[in-house]
Amino acid sequence: MSHHYLQLIPGDRQFVPTGDAQKKAAEYLFDVFPEKGNLSLEHFPDCNGIEFKEFGNVQYISAGDNDRWAFCPSCRRQFARESEDLRDLGGREFEKTWRKTWNLAYESGCEGLTLEMPCCGQVVYLTDLTFDSPGGFARFVIEIDTRQELLSTDERHRLEDILGCEILQIQAAV
Repeated sequence: MSHHYLQLIPGDRQFVPTGDAQKKAAEYLFDVFPEKGNLSLEHFPDCNGIEFKEFGNVQYISAGDNDRWAFCPSCRRQFARESEDLRDLGGREFEKTWRKTWNLAYESGCEGLTLEMPCCGQVVYLTDLTFDSPGGFARFVIEIDTRQELLSTDERHRLEDILGCEILQIQAAV
């Protein structure tokens, strides 16, 4: 059985909201998700299933099991992130390079990492890849342990006003 999260990231992958904005966002999200109980900022940034995370460098925020397809930013070729499709795209060598690049990204961040795409021969930044499910790159994420689909448009706009940035919503299953 999958565990579900709603992840909220800034549209600008370098943006990290101020501490005050994060606390106001926590207060607001406890109104949106009353099943989380009463907000206790004593344990901020991890508050009863709503967690605020900051990273020193840009990380890939995955949709987990919902994250299957990637697209080359140069030629838009779609390929699965699974071994068989990676081998079909560029052979075992590309599969090894793909895995090595992602391992490096998880260890030290994604910014500046490149891949030569076998579909078109272009060298692309890892952060320019796009995915079929909303996944994204960010230095900040709010993770909400919930089965709720997404924030409503009004809820999202209100949260954007509080945080001072556009946000992207990622439904993750692990």
